[in-house]
Amino acid sequence: FLQYLASATETLDVCVFCISDDRIASTLIRLHTEGVRVRVISDNDTASNQGSDIEAFRTAGIPVKEDSTPAHMHHKFAVMDNACLINGSYNWTRQASTKNNENVMITNQAEFVKSFADHFEHLWNTF
Repeated sequence: FLQYLASATETLDVCVFCISDDRIASTLIRLHTEGVRVRVISDNDTASNQGSDIEAFRTAGIPVKEDSTPAHMHHKFAVMDNACLINGSYNWTRQASTKNNENVMITNQAEFVKSFADHFEHLWNTF
């Protein structure tokens, strides 16, 4: 999972309910400092939870948007370089990586990548 995230060279669009795994956050911040355009969308109700990495992204200069609806923004996907999609039930938390039963699919199938990239843009422009 982290190897795929770290492989982004131009863009990384992340749309996840919560990010609290510091290994993931460090990867996103490192990519940003190396010149990759990183954008993050997250749920407004989890952004201020203890352990959330959303504020660290903002401090690092990564553009972050949060949903402003009463419903949860419960997605868990990322699009890298408009060429690769990571998607699944996998929460981007330490608990998910060490204890939960989770799934993640990584694909470069163009129709899936495009569909999720388009949805990210729609959400980015909505929030």
